[in-house]
Amino acid sequence: MKYLSYSVLITFLCVFAAKVDADQYLIDDPVCFNIINEEQQTVIGHVETARHPVSGNRHRSEFRLEPGERTQACTVGPFYADYRVGFVIKTFLPLFSCKTKVNEDIIIKRQRIGRDTYKKNVRGETIWAECH
Repeated sequence: MKYLSYSVLITFLCVFAAKVDADQYLIDDPVCFNIINEEQQTVIGHVETARHPVSGNRHRSEFRLEPGERTQACTVGPFYADYRVGFVIKTFLPLFSCKTKVNEDIIIKRQRIGRDTYKKNVRGETIWAECH
């Protein structure tokens, strides 16, 4: 009985904490931001919101950008803490991911330092985005 009480308490706290975080970041008007590809190749990825507190669904917007191309993405949330969305650059597998604020442009970068080598960021990734 003691373990059942602890299990119920822990489950309640986990669900309550997740619900409070998402409820604070639902808005009525869409927030839009630009995704800019400064990489010299085509980049594929997606932007996704946090899970909705009632339905558990999240909104995901896919993008494919040619070199130098930009696109606009809009969302109403729910957002992660500090009005952030998840941002992923991928091929078949994710190459880069972060949570970024929606009030600034997201710039995708890759810096060549040799014929077949690229500069890496602090996490060891050769392609990344400026996440705020």
